[in-house]
Amino acid sequence: MTKLFFSALLASVSLLASGTDARTSSGFKAQCRNFLYSWRDHNLIALCQTSTGPKTLRINLDTCLRNNEGSLEWVDKGQPGNFATNGCVACYTEKDKFGCRFCYLDDGSATSDQLINLNDGIGFANDQLVCG
Repeated sequence: MTKLFFSALLASVSLLASGTDARTSSGFKAQCRNFLYSWRDHNLIALCQTSTGPKTLRINLDTCLRNNEGSLEWVDKGQPGNFATNGCVACYTEKDKFGCRFCYLDDGSATSDQLINLNDGIGFANDQLVCG
């Protein structure tokens, strides 16, 4: 009976893991550290503990974030991101947060130092960094 219970539990966990995205996956902050942002290719780079050991992983934040009139926002799954290609510049990581010195609005003015929590939009699933 115990074996049957654990088999069913394992099957349920496997099914749940296969459909995860950034908002349903977990362990990003628990699994990854040493966050770095590469302005050349808009990648977030982190050292993460994977099933095969520590590994440097990357995710393109321009697919995860958008500039909405000067505010950084996480995009919904399947929606396009555009923060780097749409007017946010001088971006950086600060501990587990991501920010840009300036994000421009449609009228040409700019907001400054927008910070967003990386764990709110970046997840860790199947040994990969994922966004919603």
